[in-house]
Amino acid sequence: HKPTPVAGNVTLDGKPLDGAHVRFIGDGFDPPLVQNPNGYTDGEGRYKLSYLGNGDGAPVGKYKVTITLHAKDSEGYRTGVN
Repeated sequence: HKPTPVAGNVTLDGKPLDGAHVRFIGDGFDPPLVQNPNGYTDGEGRYKLSYLGNGDGAPVGKYKVTITLHAKDSEGYRTGVN
């Protein structure tokens, strides 16, 4: 499956969501995807998906999308699900 660039923005209550994990879960691919394309949002809520490499995108097809935000500890590292 050849990836195509995918980028977007994530907001919550109209504000950019920083550090959210964006994951596209393939639906109906044959053969199945090697892994699910995913990425993290920056301070402005922007993300680029990666499938096989850094920011290469996702294969064209149908997906279910999950967005997960992890809490930051006192040193700024992401910890358990929030």
